[in-house]
Amino acid sequence: MTPQPVPAAGAGGAAEPDDLGAGARFVAEQLLASVREDIGRADAKAAILLSGALAGPVVLLSWRSNGAFPSSVPGISALSAGACCWLLGLTALVAALLPRMTTARRGPGITFFKDLSEGHDLASLMSWMEAAGRDPTDWLLVRARDASLILAAKYCWIRRGAAALALGLIVGLTGALVR
Repeated sequence: MTPQPVPAAGAGGAAEPDDLGAGARFVAEQLLASVREDIGRADAKAAILLSGALAGPVVLLSWRSNGAFPSSVPGISALSAGACCWLLGLTALVAALLPRMTTARRGPGITFFKDLSEGHDLASLMSWMEAAGRDPTDWLLVRARDASLILAAKYCWIRRGAAALALGLIVGLTGALVR
C-alpha cells in the first residue's frame, strides 16, 4: 500500500471534520498494515530458528559419531540438561508459530475468525458488524490493538525459545565435551 498524504488543514488553519476522519482512518489502516507485516516477520523468524534448532542435534550427533559420548555423571547430567533446555526452546518456538485468534482481548467486536465461530447468534453478529460499519476507524483500531497483542505474544515466545536454545547449546556442548 502506497502512503497517502494526510489531509491538509482547512482554510481557517484547523482541519475540517471530514479531513480529521479521513486522516484518522488512514492512520488506523497504516497501523493495522504495519502490525500485520510485523506478525509475518515474527513468524518467519520463529520458523528459521525452529529449522536451525531441529538441525542442531543432528549436527551434534554426527560430530560425536565416533561413540565418544560422555560416560561420567557430570557429562551425562549436563548433556541431559542441555537436551531439556533444547526441547523447551523448540516448544516455545512452536508456540510462537501457532495461530492466535485472540490474546487478552479488550471489549466486544468482531476482529478475528474465532469471533464468527464462537457460537454467537446471528443478531449479535449483525449488531457488531453494524457498529463496525458506523465507525470503521474504531474497528480498525480495535483490530490493530488485537493484532499487536498477538504480535507481542509471538515475540515473547520467540525470546523464550531463543534463550532456552542458547542455554541448551551451552550446557549440552559442555556435557558433550566432558568425559
